[in-house]
Amino acid sequence: MSLIDSKLKTVDDGIDDLFTHLRGRDSGGIYDELVPLYMAMYSADSRIHTQMSMVAKCARPTTAKVCELGCGHGALLSHLQAEFPTVIGVDTSREMCRYASDTGAVIRSTAQAIAPSSIDLTAAMGTTIGHILPDQRLTETLDAIVTHLHPGGKFICTLHDTRSLPESHAPPYERSQTTTTERYQIRQHDHRKPATNGEFEWHVKFDVTRRSDGDTVTIKNTTSLRSFRPTQFRHWLSEAGFEQIQTYPRRVSGSTNGPARAFVASAEKPA
Repeated sequence: MSLIDSKLKTVDDGIDDLFTHLRGRDSGGIYDELVPLYMAMYSADSRIHTQMSMVAKCARPTTAKVCELGCGHGALLSHLQAEFPTVIGVDTSREMCRYASDTGAVIRSTAQAIAPSSIDLTAAMGTTIGHILPDQRLTETLDAIVTHLHPGGKFICTLHDTRSLPESHAPPYERSQTTTTERYQIRQHDHRKPATNGEFEWHVKFDVTRRSDGDTVTIKNTTSLRSFRPTQFRHWLSEAGFEQIQTYPRRVSGSTNGPARAFVASAEKPA
C-alpha cells in the first residue's frame, strides 16, 4: 500500500468523525477541522509528483537538508524524505501538523523558527505563499527564508498568477471536482472572486455523501488568498536579497486545463 493510499484510509476515519459534527453547520476551517476533506481532494499522485519533480530539478547534487514550508498533511513531505537525507516540515495549522507528523519531523510554526544558515533548500509548494497576508508578513517570511538558508542555498515556490484571475466585472472562475474514497464521495465546487491588488476570495463548498446510505452533508469555507504577476514576485525576491531569480508557468502532469493558473519561482541566496 502506498503512503497516499494509507493516508486515504486515515481520511475515511477522519470523515467518519466529521460527518455528524458537520450536520446542521454552514461553514468550517479548510485547514483545521476540514483537513480530511482537503486530504481527499488534494492527494492526487500527479499533483504530488509534479511538485516533487520541480523541487528535485531545483536541488543541487549536494542538497542534504530541506525545509518544506506549508507542508500541509505531508503528502509531498514523504516524497522529499525519500529523496533527501534530512527533511523538516513546517505548518501553522495544528490539524495539518497532526496528520503530517506520521511522515516525519514536523513543527507547528513559521519560517522564522528555522535556525540561521541551516537549510540547503526551502520549498513552499501548493501556493503556500499566497496565504501569507498582509505585505509585512510576506516581507518577514522571505527575509526569514534568506536567513535560514546556507549561502548558495535555494528557494522554490509556486504562486497563483494574477493574469489567470477574471476581471472584476467578469463572472468568477469556477471549478467542480469529485473524488471517491472507500466510504465517501466528496464533491468540491469552488470559485475565485477577485478583490484588490491581486487578492481574491476562494469560496469552497463540499458535498460529502456516505456511500452506504446516500446521506449527504454540505459544508462551506471562504479563504483570502493573494496572487502575483511573475515580474512582481521577482521584485519581492530581489528586495529580500535573493539572486539567480527565475519564473516559469506551472504545469501539472497529465493536466489538460488550458493555460497555467500558477507559476513557479526559484532563487538563490548569495554565496
